[in-house]
Amino acid sequence: MGEEDKNHSEEQGNKEEETKKLFKDLKICDKLGEACNNLGWKVPTKIQLEAIPHALQGKDVIGLAQTGSGKTGAIFF
Repeated sequence: MGEEDKNHSEEQGNKEEETKKLFKDLKICDKLGEACNNLGWKVPTKIQLEAIPHALQGKDVIGLAQTGSGKTGAIFF
């Protein structure tokens, strides 16, 4: 697991109780949901909750957030 994945997993643990939403709640396809699960990403981070729905609508997204917050993971959606 890379450093960014470790940071993301730690961020996930910190945000899990706060967000209560799962990746599947963001209406991503099953394969992406499975990939997130395989990476240990149980719940989306705040930046992912904000960015992914817009990205899935084909909108341009600019996000500013702390290193390790999940920005890079969000762009793949």
